[in-house]
Amino acid sequence: MLAKIGPLHLRDRISSREVSRRAGLSRNTVRSWLRRPEVAEPKCPPRKPARKLDGRTEVLRVWLRSDSHRARRERGTAMALYGAMLAQGYAGGYGRVLGEGHRREEPPGSAAPHLARSHRGAPGKPG
Repeated sequence: MLAKIGPLHLRDRISSREVSRRAGLSRNTVRSWLRRPEVAEPKCPPRKPARKLDGRTEVLRVWLRSDSHRARRERGTAMALYGAMLAQGYAGGYGRVLGEGHRREEPPGSAAPHLARSHRGAPGKPG
């Protein structure tokens, strides 16, 4: 926003009152920003959005770990894991479960958990 305010006022010679109208900001805010010696955006901490999987990532990790000792063909699918999570009250989507399963990285040398994709539809929906 500061990158727009500075040129409007300095280059185009528009009053700070008109700049505040165009930018939709308070006149006092525009005035204080223009008076700063160095024009820099105000720093705000990055947002950390709440995710539906936040409370269940540990459960997911344990399930993947318990499957890691099995042969690859015998491991549970992501769809089966998703169905089990739905039964426990999970309200998120299948893609979140699949993505979280693939995001998990294990240290080298250990059996890495793997989520196989199911080619059927979601539980309760025809495939």
